[in-house]
Amino acid sequence: MKPITHQRPAPWTTPDALALPAPIAEELEGLLGQLVSGTSHAEHAQRAQQLRHAIHHQLESGSGAIWLHSAALARASREAFHHAFFEFCTLLGLPVSINKNGDVIKEVKDAGHKDSKLAPARGHMTNQELAFHSDRADITVLACWEAASHGGEFKICSSAKLIEVLEKRNPDWIKWLTTPIPHDLRDEGSSGDSYCHLPILSESDDAFVLRYIRKFNDSAIRHGIALPDEVKTMLSEIDQVINHPDMSVQVSFEKGSIALVNNHTTLHSRTEFVDAPGAERCLLRCWLASEFTRPLPEAFSTIFHTIQPGVLRGGVRPA
Repeated sequence: MKPITHQRPAPWTTPDALALPAPIAEELEGLLGQLVSGTSHAEHAQRAQQLRHAIHHQLESGSGAIWLHSAALARASREAFHHAFFEFCTLLGLPVSINKNGDVIKEVKDAGHKDSKLAPARGHMTNQELAFHSDRADITVLACWEAASHGGEFKICSSAKLIEVLEKRNPDWIKWLTTPIPHDLRDEGSSGDSYCHLPILSESDDAFVLRYIRKFNDSAIRHGIALPDEVKTMLSEIDQVINHPDMSVQVSFEKGSIALVNNHTTLHSRTEFVDAPGAERCLLRCWLASEFTRPLPEAFSTIFHTIQPGVLRGGVRPA
């Protein structure tokens, strides 16, 4: 098996970066078909070891993202779909809590909420456009049960490509990219704190880590915290770079589509969507840690609870 490393991966901008090698994709589809039939991941643990390693190699050492369509999931009943998704996720890693209720699998659909700087709401409960960001977990897994009537396209960007462009455009940004800046905890901090300070970029001989979620920087204003003017300018330039059409790959969810993203080496976004009457857009989402993940910078202990790799970390601590 290829060794898994955590240094800065090669930058990419094309859809082929999201594809698994054909033999691995075929093996995965076979496994999903068996999970849809009602088996548990424990029954396939030995067979799946090479498959798990190949998936995590691409997530950790490769592009950091995987996109595929499963015919088995597309044909599945709702109950079988949910079962197969849960079993697949628990085969890959350790599910972490997505909210204060302790949920590890959550439906991503419009629940009528609206997110704003001064009144935060979780993006997965809205139909709003979601800017490029990284989630509060090592890996995000999404599977589509029902596509939107209109919109809801998914975009994925290489964090290494973003840094490569920024380094060329303005090397002075590295100072601010690696300086901890205010980060709103949006009432989901585990220590009672309202906000913390996190760097956007952390890079060492052991690991490359980029965390970007600008609305969490902007909404620190709720706590009387103002961003330095240089930081505001840098964030605007990051948005300008990352939103260029050539910087990301856009895909459209349909029933059976699966996306896996490494939140330390990629960023993802979503366009606004519209539901059709009686057919609500619905994805299943799970956040994972695994034995293959990377060490994190010390500052991340506030949001990941521990920075050590290979343990249950990340997510929202249940109330």
